[in-house]
Amino acid sequence: VIQEKANLTVFKAEYRKLAAKTDDGWVNKTTLRDRVMKATGKKDGMFYKWWKQVNEYFETMKIAKSNYVRLLEDKQ
Repeated sequence: VIQEKANLTVFKAEYRKLAAKTDDGWVNKTTLRDRVMKATGKKDGMFYKWWKQVNEYFETMKIAKSNYVRLLEDKQ
């Protein structure tokens, strides 16, 4: 669990790279997943295992069929 929590830094770093390109800080969750998986070299299943640990740091919004996330500590 400690190792999985440590990946919060990867989630935050990749989120902030993507959020810098938006006006409101909302990032497509699928894009974030792809970036985290590329950065860690892990598979999708691991993302969702980690997501259960780190989702409390993000808020989620659904538009149509797409999920968007925003880091709570960066909320404007």
